[in-house]
Amino acid sequence: MTVTTTTYVDEPLILVTIEGLMDEAQVQEIHREVSALCRQMGTCFLIFDVRSANATIHECLILLLSDELVSGYRNGTIHVVVVGEPSPEEQLDNVPYPIMSDQDTALREVRQQIAQHAFKPGSEEDRL
Repeated sequence: MTVTTTTYVDEPLILVTIEGLMDEAQVQEIHREVSALCRQMGTCFLIFDVRSANATIHECLILLLSDELVSGYRNGTIHVVVVGEPSPEEQLDNVPYPIMSDQDTALREVRQQIAQHAFKPGSEEDRL
């Protein structure tokens, strides 16, 4: 599995791109890295691009969303967006995260949310 994590200067935004098969050790490293970045940023937007992963969107979400990230999602400090194409047989009606077909659309939508709500990385009141 190849994982690329990208952060953006002055934006509370983390883009994690995953290619290939996911293994448990790499998934644990993603959890540690992303959780640390989210804590530093306070409120953050987390985009998982799983289009090139060798798993369904549902399988990717089960593996990628650690308890800490799910907790942050529930309390409103972490906003998750998924980039991928569901397979025809995938039932994603109950997935609470937006699923977008391409990275450009996801980045544009997230940046609109950031601008609309004036989220700034590292704001004290937004700490996890």
